[in-house]
Amino acid sequence: MVKKRLTDLAANKGLVKKDGFTSPPQSVTGVKMLGYETRARVLEASAAVLEQEMDAMRRDAARLRARATQKQQEKDRRNIWKKVAAYVDNGLSMDRAINAVASSFAGSVPDPVAHVRHWCEWAERNRTSAQRWHRDREIMRLAALGYTNKEIASHPVVSRWNDGTLHEKSVSRIISRKLGRK
Repeated sequence: MVKKRLTDLAANKGLVKKDGFTSPPQSVTGVKMLGYETRARVLEASAAVLEQEMDAMRRDAARLRARATQKQQEKDRRNIWKKVAAYVDNGLSMDRAINAVASSFAGSVPDPVAHVRHWCEWAERNRTSAQRWHRDREIMRLAALGYTNKEIASHPVVSRWNDGTLHEKSVSRIISRKLGRK
């Protein structure tokens, strides 16, 4: 029994020569067949190009992964002030809150307290949500001391965190929101 090659059994059986592989367009158009050595060199050159592309793609993927990790770390750093704010809202002083949050960074940064303090200061300068938190906290402190809404609205510390004075109705709405009223 004669074994048949896979190419003999293929659908393009009439287009395949017995001495080597040819693709249908080459045999139909009459293009001269390349020799084995030439085809081997072409395949090796193609493989080398593909390997270079593969290495470039791996480098690009590693670069993208590193950038995604860096972005996540930046986002986490920008939100450090929220952890400090939560401790302050629970009754700790600002220094103790910073030390509490800094303990979670021990070993990962050279000076964790300075690291946390830096990002808290950054948030106060650059984030409206941090400024709003400070403003609302100051409003609630002044309200607890018995100041009227008009006095709170014109208070210099509140003006500093709000970038200007507030209206007394705005103060009333902020106090109501903080107290959980609607």
